[in-house]
Formats: sequence, C-alpha cells, structure tokens
Amino acid sequence: MDPANPASLTLDERIARKRLLSTEQLPTLPDVVHRILEITGDPLSSTRRLTQVIERDPPLCANLLKLVNSAYFGFSRKIHAVHDAAVLVGYTTIRGLALGTSVITSLKVGGGLDAHRYWDHSLACALAADALARELGHPQADMAFIAGLLHDVGILPLVLSFPDITWPPPSAPSDDVLANEAAAFGLSHTAAGGAISRVWKFPPELTRAIEEHHLDGEGPLETSSPLARLVALAEWFIQEDHPLGGHHLHPESHAAALAASLGHNLAAVLKAAPRVTEALGQIDAMLQVEVRPAP
Repeated sequence: MDPANPASLTLDERIARKRLLSTEQLPTLPDVVHRILEITGDPLSSTRRLTQVIERDPPLCANLLKLVNSAYFGFSRKIHAVHDAAVLVGYTTIRGLALGTSVITSLKVGGGLDAHRYWDHSLACALAADALARELGHPQADMAFIAGLLHDVGILPLVLSFPDITWPPPSAPSDDVLANEAAAFGLSHTAAGGAISRVWKFPPELTRAIEEHHLDGEGPLETSSPLARLVALAEWFIQEDHPLGGHHLHPESHAAALAASLGHNLAAVLKAAPRVTEALGQIDAMLQVEVRPAP
C-alpha cells in the first residue's frame, strides 16, 4: 500500500481517509509555521529574516518572549525584543521555540486525548531529535525539531474525526499500535499523519518522517528515510520519561540498529545524552503557553 496513492488503499482505508480529510475539525496550521519552514529549507536564510517573520505575528511574539524570559534561560535582565532573544539563545533555539509555540497553540487536542501528555511527548521528541541531529551531524538537522514535534500529528485528526473511539485503542487484536489503530479507526496515525501532511503541503522529507517513524517491523530500516530513523531514535531516548501511551518500550538493541542505520554505533549516540537532557529542560517552559483544547 502506497499512502501517497489513494488507489492503493483498501475500501475501509478509503472510507476512513475520506471522513478524516472532509471533517470540519481538520487541523490547520497558521501561516507563520509554513513561513518558518520555508526559511528552514533556505540555505541563505538568516536570523534577521526569521525574527521578521516572528515579529509579524503578535501572539507568537508574546509567547516567544515569555519563554525566553522564563527561569530555564535564566537571563539577568528582561528581554523585550525578538531579535535580542535570537542573538542570546541562537538561531536554532529561537526557530524551535517559534515552531513549538505556534503548533501547540494552534492545533486542537480532543477526543479524550490528554493534551498535556501529548505535547509533553511531542516536545520531548522534538528536542531530543534536534539535539541528536546536531551531535551526530545528521544531514537533515534543520528538519529534526519539526519532524519530532509533528511525528504523532496523525493522532489528532483520528480522535477528532472519530470522537466515539478512544485513543490509544485497546491492545487487541495485537500489541502493534498501528494495527490496532487501523482496526479501530480504519487508518493508523502514521497514515493519517501522511494524509494531513500532504494537505498542509509539507516538504516530502517531513511527510516521510511522519509516515515512517514507527520502525517496529521486520523490514530493513534503510527503507525508511534517515529523518524517520532519527525521530525513532529520539523516541527511544524519551520513551520512559515522556511516554504517550499505546507504544511499547523498545530495548537497547533497537536503538543500536537505528544508530547503525544512520552510520553510528550506540556508544556515539549515547554520548549525546547530556545534550539531550539539557535540551529537555525547555519542556516545562514551553508547556506554559496556552494549549488549545478541542471544543
């Protein structure tokens, strides 16, 4: 089954996908997220260009300054301008904070899904993926944060389109969360995430990461994108302290296989642990922004 080709879907999958994509509650992303992604993909982008985009969005600007002035960063004076904040914390951090706050405040979490737990897991994966990408010199490091942040975005349209079905679905007929979702909703959250990503016109590498990050099968890891494997590795790092539910814990051998598929050994990956731990310190501050519940 090719998720990009509707003709390859089963009848149940087509019905579920049609319902998901036609619902009035289909998640939408603000324009500022797309503009930041455009800047991220531009090798000639600059901190000034990024701050100009942020400054045109007053709610984002206010949330961002609130985060930069939080106890996590611990500046001795109050920061009043986004450009000053970018100079102090750096381009990568300010971009991550902007994407994180924009997505959290715009996407609705409903259907009985715990909003705080969902965003805690998503932010942890985003921060861990970003830290790992920089530590390992990943070729798609610029996309690591947003890929980690949105890797489970397909859960949101599932629970909004099918409010009578709880997530995670019961652990039957199997322990495979994707199989259980397909049985309960007609689509897995990875397939739903891929469908939404195409509606949002995400870059292909981001769409593939969202579709392919569940690397629990028996097929070669290399058939998935390097960005998807990085997200899967980030999830391994955070699986005990920032769980979402519906996912079983992976052993160290899983992380070792992912690392090898990315050209590293597990020892090299574990050297990134201090950087990951430091990055995860931002979560509490980022979760102070207003989380938007579903009506």
